[in-house]
Amino acid sequence: MTKTFCVLTISLVLAAIGLASTADAAVQFGSNCTGIEGEPGFTVLDLAHSSGEPLPVTAPIGGVITQGKTTYEEVVPPRPISVTLQVYRPAGANQFTLVGQAPSTPVSPGANAFATRVPVQAGDHLGFSVQSSGEAVGLFCRTFDSGDLVAYTEDPPPLGGSATFGTADEFRAPLAAVIEPDADNDGYGDESQDGCPQSAAFQTACPLVVLDSSAKAGKKAVTVSIAASTEGSVAVKGVARLGKGKKATLKAKAKTVFPGKLASFKLNFSAKLIKRLKELEPSKKLTLKVTASATNVAGQVSKDKLKVKLKGQG
Repeated sequence: MTKTFCVLTISLVLAAIGLASTADAAVQFGSNCTGIEGEPGFTVLDLAHSSGEPLPVTAPIGGVITQGKTTYEEVVPPRPISVTLQVYRPAGANQFTLVGQAPSTPVSPGANAFATRVPVQAGDHLGFSVQSSGEAVGLFCRTFDSGDLVAYTEDPPPLGGSATFGTADEFRAPLAAVIEPDADNDGYGDESQDGCPQSAAFQTACPLVVLDSSAKAGKKAVTVSIAASTEGSVAVKGVARLGKGKKATLKAKAKTVFPGKLASFKLNFSAKLIKRLKELEPSKKLTLKVTASATNVAGQVSKDKLKVKLKGQG
């Protein structure tokens, strides 16, 4: 009984680790089937997949669609076509709301992959329309499997609008998409489009916090004033060597520093530093080495250092 429980517990832990490792990774949904030309003029989305399609029919996670994929055989007569990737959200029985749409993208016979950026929520459906020289055409995968079900309409709604769709079995839409997580909800995929997924303020690499420090010494403390280029958590530390291998370490409580605002930190003298200063004549000095450390949103640390002279107080 105990052994069975332990095995079950280990299995659950491993499963949890597996889920955690894939939760932040890109996933795909839709269909990788090869389309052929069909009834023109229809906007199509998948409703159900048979066992022949390994990809999920709806978005398994929320995030951003960063890539669309479509494969089709050459239409007859041959002509250039463009695909408009769309995201639909269920709004009732066979009703769907168009919640996202990519620019129309030219494609060619065979396998196509194109970059895009369309937000998506878990449970959304992938749809598309096809055009050739400004006229609507149709691409479908005929599977002859009743487990495959599509929804279609000749009158697609505008972005933000809803429409009622018809349904047909034994078909799939030849369109798949890659979803990347969007941890900071800035509309950019964390893996390929966002260099700073920890902050919605940046899509390039998270900037280091550049510090500019100054200090003023008093009899019982040193006041450090700090300006920062971007928001970050700042900690200040000071070290003074007292002689004979001894030293005094002073620390100020960390706080968030904002750009355009001067932050003040106080390094209060320790008892042994005060004692040593009182042993020195005013003509003599100790050096306090001050280090200000800033951590940006990505956890990267930058530093600014300065030296402060402390006069003897004997």
